[in-house]
Amino acid sequence: MDHPAPNATLEHQSPNPGSWNHSTEHYSPHAPQLAADLNNAFTNGHPTSDLAAQVADHSTHHAPGIGSNANPDRVVLGKWDGQDGGYIGEARNNGGIYFDTGDETWNAVGRGLDDAGSRSLGWQVNEQFLRA
Repeated sequence: MDHPAPNATLEHQSPNPGSWNHSTEHYSPHAPQLAADLNNAFTNGHPTSDLAAQVADHSTHHAPGIGSNANPDRVVLGKWDGQDGGYIGEARNNGGIYFDTGDETWNAVGRGLDDAGSRSLGWQVNEQFLRA
């Protein structure tokens, strides 16, 4: 999903105890199943906010950054441009917290949904990241 806003930062709370380690090198191994569960709940008309929050938590990464000017406590938002560019590259190089589901999880969120449903459910996950 494109993030049309320019790179920006804001403060973000530390991860909740019991959540995954928020690695920048790996995706959470639990995220794809959580996304599939979220999709199933959405498809069947069940509540989705708790599952969307779990998918968001498992798609949040903490990058320490490089050098003495790194700021690992800021949230980095912006346009997706791969792992080395855009907001992800900015966070990895200069420190920060960023959201990236990875393809497997993102595809599980929207699997079998029409475009409107996929966008709606994807936004729920994005919104949970922004609210955390």
